[in-house]
Amino acid sequence: MSKKKILIIIIAILLIIIIGLLLIMPIFFNNNLEVIDNNANIIDITLGTNIKSSDDSVKINNNNIYLNKGGIYNLSGILNNGTIFIDTSAEVTLNLNNVTITNQGIGTIDNRKSNKVIINLSEESNNILSDGSKSSATIKSVGDLFIEGSGNLLIYANNNNGINTNGNLVINGGTIYVTAKNDAFSVIKELLINSGKVIGIGNNTMKMPNELSKQSTFLFNFSETFSENTTFSLTDNRNDYLFSFLALRDFKTLILSHSVLKEGSYHILKDIKCNGKLENGIYIDGDVSGGERIYIGIADTFAIDGKSNWYGKKAINITNPDNFI
Repeated sequence: MSKKKILIIIIAILLIIIIGLLLIMPIFFNNNLEVIDNNANIIDITLGTNIKSSDDSVKINNNNIYLNKGGIYNLSGILNNGTIFIDTSAEVTLNLNNVTITNQGIGTIDNRKSNKVIINLSEESNNILSDGSKSSATIKSVGDLFIEGSGNLLIYANNNNGINTNGNLVINGGTIYVTAKNDAFSVIKELLINSGKVIGIGNNTMKMPNELSKQSTFLFNFSETFSENTTFSLTDNRNDYLFSFLALRDFKTLILSHSVLKEGSYHILKDIKCNGKLENGIYIDGDVSGGERIYIGIADTFAIDGKSNWYGKKAINITNPDNFI
């Protein structure tokens, strides 16, 4: 083969690599994007016994809501036994402003077509999603899912997974507490946690956050099951209580991510006492005292030495969740 042909092949390979990197980089390095689109049609949806929408494109049937075009949707109110279906391939933003959605059968938010959905938690809002006995996930998405904002999101996954996406899951803010019978986060591609306070409890191995995340994360697989209503706190090597929460269901896997997690050593304490306000399972302010250190194997001290920090066995036998494989 001539030198000219070899040079052409090398150039072609380099072009393919460059194009591939250009396509991938926005997911990993530009994922702190703000939801700004001055030309977008903002649609208001008020949940309740009589669901109201400011746009006729929003279809309502049997208490289910069908979003058929891209744009920004402002949601507020309570939806009992219903689901929001995203049935457009265009980008969709859901602004949740004190939203409660429950469903006795399936999930609460189901993206069936869009390559990108953004869930924005409005400032100081409390949002609760709870699914039913036939649900595969409380939030389900065929494409990338971004969660951002400064509000609160509490997810009860009563049958299987909390958040399930076939794409990437990128968390850019908010206070998020996911309780799941199986996985808190089930992500086919990559999980990135860049900001916010994130707690996930479940009973099966969860996705490790990608090292390109901007915030460090602990992921624990315990050899024992902790009971609902047990209190917990994360402390540092100075024994300062950093943040505390209540177990909202039995669990044996735990994921914690918070801006306080810097390089250093930490402990997880159970049976702590806190006189602070309990908000969506997380203690706000108040004095914390007591508690017993949790061990994994012979260790009760856990180190942050990267963006993803895993302790315990990496696989759990979900057929018999009391045993590891």
